[in-house]
Amino acid sequence: MFLHATNRPVRAPEQRPVSGYVAEIQGLRTVALLLVATFHIWSGGISGGVDIFLLVSAYLMTRSLTNAAEQGRTTRALRVTVRKFARIVPAAGATILLTLVAVWLVVPQRNWEGFNTDAIAAATYTMNFHLQSVSADYYDMNRLWTSPFQQFWSLAIQGQVFILWPLLHLLTEFVSRTLRLPLRPALTVLFGLIGIASFVHARELIALDFASAYFDTLGRLWEFAAGSLLALVQPWLRVTDRARDALTWLGLAGVVSCGFVIPDDAMFPGTWALWPVLSAACIIVGAGATTPGLAARFLSSRPLAVMGGYSYALYLVHWPILVISLQANHRSTVDWLSGSVILIASVLASIALTRFVERPCARLVAVPRVSAPHPDPADDRRPRWGFWPRSIAMIAASILPAVLASSTALGVTEQSRQAAEEAIHTADYATLGAQDPGGRIDPPLLPDDLIVRTIWTESGEDCHDDDPYRTEMCYEYGDVENASRTILVLGNSHSMQYNGMLLETVQRHPDWALRTQVSPGCYFTPPSVFDDDGSLLDTFLGESDCERVWEQATRYVFEQSPDLVVVLGSNSATEDVDNIPEGLPEWIDHIAGNEGTDVVAVRDNPRFPMQPYDCAMANGFGAPECAGSPPPPDPALDDHADRIRAAGGIWVDLTPTICPDGSCPPSMGGVVTYIDDNHLSEPFARSMAGVFTSEVTTAIDWWPLHTFE
Repeated sequence: MFLHATNRPVRAPEQRPVSGYVAEIQGLRTVALLLVATFHIWSGGISGGVDIFLLVSAYLMTRSLTNAAEQGRTTRALRVTVRKFARIVPAAGATILLTLVAVWLVVPQRNWEGFNTDAIAAATYTMNFHLQSVSADYYDMNRLWTSPFQQFWSLAIQGQVFILWPLLHLLTEFVSRTLRLPLRPALTVLFGLIGIASFVHARELIALDFASAYFDTLGRLWEFAAGSLLALVQPWLRVTDRARDALTWLGLAGVVSCGFVIPDDAMFPGTWALWPVLSAACIIVGAGATTPGLAARFLSSRPLAVMGGYSYALYLVHWPILVISLQANHRSTVDWLSGSVILIASVLASIALTRFVERPCARLVAVPRVSAPHPDPADDRRPRWGFWPRSIAMIAASILPAVLASSTALGVTEQSRQAAEEAIHTADYATLGAQDPGGRIDPPLLPDDLIVRTIWTESGEDCHDDDPYRTEMCYEYGDVENASRTILVLGNSHSMQYNGMLLETVQRHPDWALRTQVSPGCYFTPPSVFDDDGSLLDTFLGESDCERVWEQATRYVFEQSPDLVVVLGSNSATEDVDNIPEGLPEWIDHIAGNEGTDVVAVRDNPRFPMQPYDCAMANGFGAPECAGSPPPPDPALDDHADRIRAAGGIWVDLTPTICPDGSCPPSMGGVVTYIDDNHLSEPFARSMAGVFTSEVTTAIDWWPLHTFE
């Protein structure tokens, strides 16, 4: 239920605020939009333009609602919100649909599922919440997997404010009339408190999670509050023409220089966001001079005014055109020529969107202006429906097609995903990947492009809650308690990626089981579990997740005696020698002394400065620049391997298999080797099962001689 007050006017300041069209504001929006597009296309940095949009939108809304209230017209919050959405949603809905079509036509399949979900968030004005939920990082300049709907984050926050702000105005009007308080000061106090609280929240959230803070509605409210405060206090300001000219110059200089001066590591919407916000405020305060100066005349010029009419559409379309063109060509940046083509294409698309969608739809939902005592009904070509049916129909017709198309595409994509995953689990790896290094390298490959980014090595079910050795990331494949052979994998994602290699054997022996205990980035950490005499301590000292993994797993080994323990024997580095984990041979010496337990230390796989798969998709899987290089020879690593063998461990180096003939190709034998710059694909790991077998069978008498039989 919405509150309604009487229509008795409230006292207004002596000087009426500027009302109606303000040419300088239109010019400001145009300049801000051009800066946003320019920085998005060529720089990737923050221009401050979006912050200006947020301030201006709140300024215009509060100015309009406050003027109306002071003239005795109570804010009809629901009507204001519906009218606003009925005007902005059609162009947004058309953009979402066209972007979806472009995604399906030219964007790699591996991005489809995420983008379909993004489209739903964009259509429902929840994009900023969605980006927070997936831990999106606006500061990440790699556009190869950036969403073409990401620009909707700011529109989502604006949409949320378009719902909240009219309600706040209505509530304040009710309170001010009930308590006989002047409206404008009451609103000033309200938005002042909101602004202060939001600014403090933004700074605190930036310190905790800067990526999430960028998309945070509460952290952005202070920018809207600043616009509302400006609209409220403007009537009380007495500014000479000379001061207006100076403010306009100062504001214009601040707006234009913002993206060039603010450092790349500046966190928004914190203190640095004051730069564009205050710059825009200077221009607004400086508007309306009796004799406009050069800066004001520039902002009021007809070219900027005309361009301003297309600014909303240009903001909508420039981002998907940029991102889709980059992803279709497997590029993360553009040069000046291709960037210029993208900008021109965006301008043309914005003109078409404005003329054929935004303006016609706006006319359909516009409230008729009665300027004659008896207007001729024939002059009004709008449908004879009332405001509510027209507006609601317009919103529904704009949003529902995008949501339905995205939802349908998600269902189709899920079916394709299931088929692609099934292909991984039913493939015969005896003839693929490492088993056929000279075989086919071009698509179709395993895994399919649709799942290459998201598929991860199978690990089984979570360990039971009552498992005394359980850690945060603990998994079991098979019946560990009753298995005839149990294998334990320890470490991090680089250890875990070898599960596929082990499962090719485990899955051929139903009475075997695989247990995995890992933690992100967790390389060998000497556990504090042994007393001076080598016995196991009763209590452990580890505090981090990684320390607990090694302590709990060590305890598991001594108390449950798994048949095989697999760990990483080194920590690879990009284009450098491996890092040697200190203390690993001594730990292996303890473990190998546990009767019935063998230990395998697998050398870490190479890392690369680029992503072989993305490079190959852009340049071909046979392109030399897409093949990585193995680490250089390292005598220290050889000595480390000897120490592990002397301690009773088994050293396995798979680098010659990953990088045959001194080159690490992006695909091998019909299989993708790497899914990013440092992780092997599950199919390739499975194809190395035979190589692993040949390395360990001489030392482990119970390991099968032939993996794929």
